[in-house]
Amino acid sequence: MVVNWNDLHKFNHDNEWALGSDIVVCCINYTKENHHFIDKCAFDQMKDGAWFVNTSRGECVGSHALIDALESGKLRGAAVDVIENEQDVIEENILVKYADNHDNLIITPHIAGCTVDSQRKAMVWAIKKLREIAGV
Repeated sequence: MVVNWNDLHKFNHDNEWALGSDIVVCCINYTKENHHFIDKCAFDQMKDGAWFVNTSRGECVGSHALIDALESGKLRGAAVDVIENEQDVIEENILVKYADNHDNLIITPHIAGCTVDSQRKAMVWAIKKLREIAGV
């Protein structure tokens, strides 16, 4: 397997950054400058039949461009745990509507840190800090 990566600060859509990648993962922070960072141009550069994963913020990916790439077969599939406009009524979100009727888009809740183990560790840490503050 070949792993390609790109530094967000050196990125531009002209450098064929995703060419040849079987899986493209977007994990960047959201700013106004990277709104729809992954857009039609980015999807067009991806290898035909590639998989796309977004674990950053929903607004980093153009929802319409993602759906177009999935419908056209440019992408074989996608998995996201964030969607654009998450605060809106979920049933009205275009990605949710698409996922309800197609099997090439998986949407999971953005709760990776909510495992039993992570919650236990957080509770132990909080109790430790409270004891330190209380001098116990």
